[in-house]
Amino acid sequence: MQEAESLLEKNVRLAIDARDEFWNAVNKNAESGYNKALVAGSIGSYGAFLADGSEYSGLYGQSIGVAELKDFHRRRLQVLAGASPDLLAFETIPSRLETQAIVELLEEEDIHIPSWISFSTVDGEHAP
Repeated sequence: MQEAESLLEKNVRLAIDARDEFWNAVNKNAESGYNKALVAGSIGSYGAFLADGSEYSGLYGQSIGVAELKDFHRRRLQVLAGASPDLLAFETIPSRLETQAIVELLEEEDIHIPSWISFSTVDGEHAP
């Protein structure tokens, strides 16, 4: 677990370093016209961890609730937020319950990093 957390932090730091190196090089030469790139720490769905296809359906079973989903996401969120990305991206979340857990968790952990949640749906309109 320690190694995985270290790798999450390292990934964010490498992306920030690469962005800053590029930005400094571009701005040394002339007015670039580029907007400064932002680094997002990305957090996937619970279903992706299960690797059973539920990352597409959002059907995680009846035994998983908001509290369990918050517990699942909490440490990765803490580690990524601690690495100071510009943004947090919760990617392809297929379930309203998981979305609720993420929003509550951001509030509970007092995270003030701009964040977004992208969704996947079973039919383009509905999430379980």
